[in-house]
Amino acid sequence: MNENRIFRGWQKTLVYLYMPTNENVIIQTIANSLNIAYPHLTQILKFLHREKLVTSKKIGRIRKIKLTKDGNEIARDLTKVFDRMKISCLSEKEKNAWS
Repeated sequence: MNENRIFRGWQKTLVYLYMPTNENVIIQTIANSLNIAYPHLTQILKFLHREKLVTSKKIGRIRKIKLTKDGNEIARDLTKVFDRMKISCLSEKEKNAWS
């Protein structure tokens, strides 16, 4: 897997998981909300798990994803940087997905 391709999506995924309504969210919900293909998202989540930024818990056939303490800190910092630069890594559709 090309690490550069994963790198482009991990910031968006962290910022999405940082939103208060997105704690313990299932993978399919993240994929649908961010318009990311499920297989690509699983590679992003493997990368984030390897970096200890997310944890996952399997409940039956469903796997729920949650930010770790480090993941929360990085997502918060990313959000601050994007806000300060007056840009967003999330589209309007993605922002409205949890509004």
